[in-house]
Amino acid sequence: MPAREPYEREDGQAHTSAQTLLTMLGGAKNLTSGFSVFAIKTLAISWSAATVFGMSSYMLFHGPLGPALSFMAGSGFGFVGGLVSRWRSDTAEALLMVDRFPALMEHHVRMNSDGGRLLNCGQTFGEWAADLPRNPRKQGIVIAAMYSAAPALERIRQEQEDAVVAAYAAREAERAAGKVDTAIGEHDD
Repeated sequence: MPAREPYEREDGQAHTSAQTLLTMLGGAKNLTSGFSVFAIKTLAISWSAATVFGMSSYMLFHGPLGPALSFMAGSGFGFVGGLVSRWRSDTAEALLMVDRFPALMEHHVRMNSDGGRLLNCGQTFGEWAADLPRNPRKQGIVIAAMYSAAPALERIRQEQEDAVVAAYAAREAERAAGKVDTAIGEHDD
């Protein structure tokens, strides 16, 4: 067996920086890559929103509330707002991915320890996902599954885009060939 680089997993895939960070923090060896990416992305967005809202609140309300309280209130509002925004956008995207790619999403839900346990109750994925828009626990599982499926989803998107580009190039080549044939026919007369 060839030696692996320290940044490669046993299957030859590279670790994401989010996976590496959560593994270093401890206890993350059993987490799916989807949760790691979700956690880091959510924290980064919420931290950014907290910073922007905290500084804005400080500038607007430092007179009546004082510098500390105005910054803390704005930061708290920004952090919670970032969390809610991330949840809403990820939930909408995950529901769309379940509709468009149900087999792929089922595979990644089964890889998730919670989702695998839930799906082993004899339900089909469609039955399990029926209450997905109203069930926050299942939404969280599907969001983690969506993030772990991201490389496969990107390959699908790339293949679809390549097919569109190839079809466009073929149409343009046909048009160009048609113009050349027409031009040659005019010169022959």
